[in-house]
Amino acid sequence: MYRVWIGSAVLAIILMSGLNQRSHADDQADIAALAAKIKAVDRFGKGHLEASSAVAELSNLPPSSIPIILQEMRGCSPLAANWFRAAIESSSQSDPKAVPTSVLKDFLAETANDPYARSLAFDLIVEQTPGQGPGLIETFLLDPCMELRFMAVEQKMQEVAKLVEEDKSELATERYQILLEAARHPDQINAIAKQLDSLGQPVDLNQHYGFLMGWSLIGPFDNRNKVGFDTVYPPEEEVNLSVELEGKEGAKVEWQPFTSEEDFGLVDLNEAVGKNMGAVVYAVTEFTVEQETPAEIRIGSPNGNKVWVNGELVISNHVYHAGNAIDQFAGAITLKPGANQIILKICQNEQTDSWAQEWQFQARVTDATGKKISASK
Repeated sequence: MYRVWIGSAVLAIILMSGLNQRSHADDQADIAALAAKIKAVDRFGKGHLEASSAVAELSNLPPSSIPIILQEMRGCSPLAANWFRAAIESSSQSDPKAVPTSVLKDFLAETANDPYARSLAFDLIVEQTPGQGPGLIETFLLDPCMELRFMAVEQKMQEVAKLVEEDKSELATERYQILLEAARHPDQINAIAKQLDSLGQPVDLNQHYGFLMGWSLIGPFDNRNKVGFDTVYPPEEEVNLSVELEGKEGAKVEWQPFTSEEDFGLVDLNEAVGKNMGAVVYAVTEFTVEQETPAEIRIGSPNGNKVWVNGELVISNHVYHAGNAIDQFAGAITLKPGANQIILKICQNEQTDSWAQEWQFQARVTDATGKKISASK
């Protein structure tokens, strides 16, 4: 009887374990289905109702489910990340002591996990154990998650500023140079460069960012009533720098070389081709690498813009005067060995307001973190 009783107990444990495993698997499947609804919502609001319902359901799950939700964030958009944040914060606030901090630390330490999810995990850890924040931030200086890296650079910048106050200029210069290589956010890069300049170590920001300075330009072509953005003008079909083309109102236009001398690689098209309204200009350059290289083409422009790399359209934004910033738009590309052709189409509309007269762009080639890729000579 004794042996039979032990066997029954073991069997009961095995059966209960099996039930728990099935329950856990079911939880994962349910969470995955809800997460898919959140990740499916687009910036135009499609799927909004489904995502709202999914957020509500995730919000009601216990904090023990948070690591599973974080795993399901993989590949989510910035918009979806905000929805996930709302759900996870609600879940964590339902029972803060039940938040599995040790599991979240392991999740945070795995840099292959989704960057938005890792950033959220960090916030939850700090909420539960505030004193651990600075120590964790210290480890993020070269992190692939740009939010975490930003915090690390910011923390280090404050430390180096104290060295300057203490008149330790040589050590401060050395530390700032390390931070310049680690930083990816333009505000931090520019601030560090300013500090280095004050310490007698000026930084060539055009070279540091890797802005493309030399271009061949042609235009203007017609963009009255915004028709030019979708009109396929000859440079989109073939680039022949020696030919003359018919431009806006039948005027003959030719390719002209142009080298930017402006900060941040800015190409002012009002200067380069003349002030025009309702117009399109094409800019072409080549970028040479020795081997196949995954990369991003990044541009800033307040105007309508398209970008092709080796004939493939990788950026397209039919917007006008929505601001201008470094790396405002980006497209993932794969550079082939040898010369890679980059074509930009920059469209100016017909607004007459003084603030709408900028017609310009800047461009560079980077890795996925925003570090410049250097072209082969």
